[in-house]
Amino acid sequence: LRQGIPLTLIFLALFMLLYMDCTYVFSMQGSFSTILFILFLVLAFLAIATICYTCALQAKFSNTVFNTVKTAFFLSLQNLPKTVLIVLLHLSPVILIFIQLDTLFRLLPILIAYIPSCIAYLCSMVYSKIFTQLLTDN
Repeated sequence: LRQGIPLTLIFLALFMLLYMDCTYVFSMQGSFSTILFILFLVLAFLAIATICYTCALQAKFSNTVFNTVKTAFFLSLQNLPKTVLIVLLHLSPVILIFIQLDTLFRLLPILIAYIPSCIAYLCSMVYSKIFTQLLTDN
């Protein structure tokens, strides 16, 4: 809890900043706004990837807040294909929202019961491989 609260506040501030930047970009006109929007999408992906690894690192290892975030950022870049898989797994509930609403409401009890645990299990398998490789390299 002592490290979780500062980490939450850091990532909350980062996502608020990205949200404000995207809101500003949407009000702009021209091709420069498209370039900025793509840049902010990449930054949002890196932030989501870093927060995914930060939570896993904090659960597995003991470290300072700064070193946990730094390690999470570099791990997300070193394992980019696995990072894309982890981010897609974490964003899968958001993607499921875009299916037809009547289908979503019929499946809602099943989704609430099984999706979070399935995501956690699949991500833990990926994290386990990454952490095992990290520990054997040192």
